Amino acid sequence: EEAKLLAERSKRAERLRQQGRFVSFLTSAAQLVLLSLLLWISLRYQRQRQDAEDDASRANARALAVMQSIRDPIALLDREKNVVMHNMAFDELYGADDEMEIDGQHLSKIGAGAWTNRETLQRLRDVVSRGRELWDFEVEQTTADGVERTMLLNARRINLPDRQDEVALLTMIDISSQKASEEAI
Repeated sequence: EEAKLLAERSKRAERLRQQGRFVSFLTSAAQLVLLSLLLWISLRYQRQRQDAEDDASRANARALAVMQSIRDPIALLDREKNVVMHNMAFDELYGADDEMEIDGQHLSKIGAGAWTNRETLQRLRDVVSRGRELWDFEVEQTTADGVERTMLLNARRINLPDRQDEVALLTMIDISSQKASEEAI
């Protein structure tokens, strides 16, 4: 009877071992499937993120190319009237030397004194701090190349997606030749 009980218990133990191996195999297989699914989702998310970053990079490059190709000077100014960004036309008029970087400089320190007019600086301060807009404000400037110019300034406050504070978009048009024509007439 003891031998019979031992044989039954041995069979049951063997059956439980086989069930345990089967459950262990199923658990391992399920873990592999879940791990594969997680890896696939992760790679898919990474691919989507990379595509979005590539799209954003292309959009930034397009916007920069458009801004740089505009013939009129354009600059972005922060609250303290420091130049945040500018185009090549702005650099040509106000970038006195190749050694000085315009971005980050206060407006009054660039352009060989072109931006020292108190009224102009006050109006630009009002644009950023009070949200006022500046339309067709005429100002006489001697630019970095030493030429006396009549500039028509326009400015308005804008939000940039990569900054918390607002900046002023400053656009300028050189109307010196129009002024000279008017005086000649």
